Amino acid sequence: MGRPATVTEDEVFAAADDLLARGVTPTNALVYRALGNRGSMNTIQPLLKRWKELETEKLLQETQTSPVPPAAQKALASALHGVWRAAEAEIQGQIADIKAAAEKRVQEAEAARDEAIADATNLRAENGAAEERIKALLEKEAALEKSLAAALAVQEELRARSEAEEKRFRERVAALEAQEESLERELAAATERAKAADTARAGAEALAAEKERAAGALAGEAEAARARASELEKEVTRATAAEKELREQVRREEARCQELERRRDELTKELGELARAATARATGEPPPEGGGSPSPTRKDRK
Repeated sequence: MGRPATVTEDEVFAAADDLLARGVTPTNALVYRALGNRGSMNTIQPLLKRWKELETEKLLQETQTSPVPPAAQKALASALHGVWRAAEAEIQGQIADIKAAAEKRVQEAEAARDEAIADATNLRAENGAAEERIKALLEKEAALEKSLAAALAVQEELRARSEAEEKRFRERVAALEAQEESLERELAAATERAKAADTARAGAEALAAEKERAAGALAGEAEAARARASELEKEVTRATAAEKELREQVRREEARCQELERRRDELTKELGELARAATARATGEPPPEGGGSPSPTRKDRK
């Protein structure tokens, strides 16, 4: 706040003269307002007091030079003195009021200042707490970003592993399907061989029936046909050996057919277990009991 503008003695005297000419008793407050609120009470008060003293002396001189009786002069001086005392008392009262108002404003300003200081202190404390919270949130955000990056990396790794597992599973299924087709072809060939063996066995049986018929027809010609019978017996022996061989071959083919059927059943079961394991891996569920490993191959069984 800037310092009050200074006023001179002539300005204070002129303002007091103007008020007195208008019939108004000059006071510090009236002179201050007449000066346009310039100066201060500490400056105006002694100057206005000086003006009053000079005016009193001027009146006394005027009364002394006038043909007024001494008693009237004394009464006039006493009246003027009373007026000045009343004015002085009013001035002092106004000064006291002004000082009280000023002290009140000072106290209010000090209270406002203390409140502002307290608010500033609280605000700094709140700012510090807010900065700590912001720092903690930023650290938490950084940690979450790191966790998210790690989770994304794990997800990518799991996706790659799942794709690789799916590829290996498809390759294994394709190999098993090819093996199953090969076994089916072998089974069809073995079936054909078994049919051929059945035809051979039927031929052997027909040959045995023919032998019996020939033996019956040659019963009466035994002596003449002994040589022929001997030859026929040899043929029968050979036919019997052939029949035995054919029967052994049929037995082996039947055993092979049974083995092929058993292998087909095992491959079918293994395909089902692999499909269930793949489904479990895809859904994240544990594989079913007994389905975690493939069935032993022919080589493992050996």
